Amino acid sequence: MKKQKIIYLFRKKKSLFYSIENVFRSVIDNLPKTNYEPIWINLPEHGFHPLNFIYILTLRWRYPDAIFHVTGDCQYASIFLLGKKSILTVHDCGSLSVKGRVKSWIIRRLYLQAPVKATKAITAISDKTAEEIVAITKTRKKISIIPNPVTGDLFFSRSVFNRIKPQMLFLGAAPHKNLNRTISALKGLFCTINIIGQPDEATLKQLYSSGIDFRLEKNLSDKDLALRFFHCDIILFPSTYEGFGLPILEGFVSGRPVITSDLAPMNRIAGGAACLVDPFSIVSIREGVLKVIEDAAYRAELVQKGLEVSKLYDPQVIAGKYRVLYDSLTDDKGKTK
Repeated sequence: MKKQKIIYLFRKKKSLFYSIENVFRSVIDNLPKTNYEPIWINLPEHGFHPLNFIYILTLRWRYPDAIFHVTGDCQYASIFLLGKKSILTVHDCGSLSVKGRVKSWIIRRLYLQAPVKATKAITAISDKTAEEIVAITKTRKKISIIPNPVTGDLFFSRSVFNRIKPQMLFLGAAPHKNLNRTISALKGLFCTINIIGQPDEATLKQLYSSGIDFRLEKNLSDKDLALRFFHCDIILFPSTYEGFGLPILEGFVSGRPVITSDLAPMNRIAGGAACLVDPFSIVSIREGVLKVIEDAAYRAELVQKGLEVSKLYDPQVIAGKYRVLYDSLTDDKGKTK
């Protein structure tokens, strides 16, 4: 049987951002090689650029029978795949929130409304993202929810919890990651916070004046990041907005207790296996941290439940969901419907 070509369209390569790439590398690696021929393609330019449009049009001609999968952060590519069997994956709609009525209308139109209309099938990585898509586009019928798999070089390890001076792993430094409230919540606690990211000047000033022992790192490889999970005691992820919340699952896989936000989609992904806090409350974040530090039985319960939840996001399981979607666009003769 002829293999079905699947063209994976990615944004132009970025040096600091590769989470989407890691997700689909994992999916591709777990697809049966006898059925599919995955073709990885990065767009030549960033954003809504004329060279990208020309390039996509050449791909239409070069691969007439392929399924095109727009993987995220370049949703506009779907507009130029009208009439093709295309899939659009939407990770979140946070980038659509811009100031100005006219600018907001243009961004929503080009990055979500028109792409959703042009594409054959849409996948959202969480219920939360699906709800956002429906609210903006009024389209529900062709949306499937396929979460992200756990990726990278993470590994499970048991460790002796450092009750005296626990080390917190904090991933990200963008405003929605909620580092400012977290710093206030940890003030006065004997702990170390390892921040993966580059805080702004105001946040750095707050860090230095807080008296908290901290370490800043960025641009880590997957292997180095896995080691940070290994060496920490708690994953601290009280984000105020996420399309998914992969660090929650990464903490589960690594065997570490996770503290995250009692907001969708984080609370849904956690599945009862994380300590949930109000991310807008400094008191709530602090109470969650103290509970995890002081209650050994609670920590052990979170770790055990986390391992069970993480199995739902195994790369083979998620690749299987995409396989069902790909097959729905292909008939028995290997031609797209």
